[in-house]
Amino acid sequence: MRLIIILFVFFNIHFLYAQENYNLNKTFRIIRKFDNLLSSDNKEYVFYIDASYLFSPEGKSIYSNNIYMAKKALENNSNDIVYSGVIKSSTPPENYVYLLLHKRLYDYISKNKSSYIDELMQTDLQTFYDNIREYIIKEEIYTGNFKYIRFLTKTKYKYYTGKD
Repeated sequence: MRLIIILFVFFNIHFLYAQENYNLNKTFRIIRKFDNLLSSDNKEYVFYIDASYLFSPEGKSIYSNNIYMAKKALENNSNDIVYSGVIKSSTPPENYVYLLLHKRLYDYISKNKSSYIDELMQTDLQTFYDNIREYIIKEEIYTGNFKYIRFLTKTKYKYYTGKD
């Protein structure tokens, strides 16, 4: 029994650490629920988004260097909690794209009052979504480009992911 456990751990140890070389030349698609987005007067909003992201050449090197430096820091036992968090939140690249999108959504929503957001959502939802989309695409120029950002209904989100 001990031998089986030892063999199991030995052959699966590489799954405990982030993969070394992700293919960053492909387009990454995420379909996620973005909740806990607070307006400037602390009203919570939830969005369901389908987005596609492509790393730029500079973005590929930035992403790879960040992961490499975090792994090196972990090997040197310096600030384990911080660097293991960096690796966990940034790998696979889909998580990194999710964090980018979440930050931009949070920035946009937190700048506005709920009365303004609610009014736009009730009267001109498409313009509201277009404004968010433009803001995200304009702000995210450092590591790549969003090819598309689609806002989904809760029903479509559940259809695509099987989650509530």
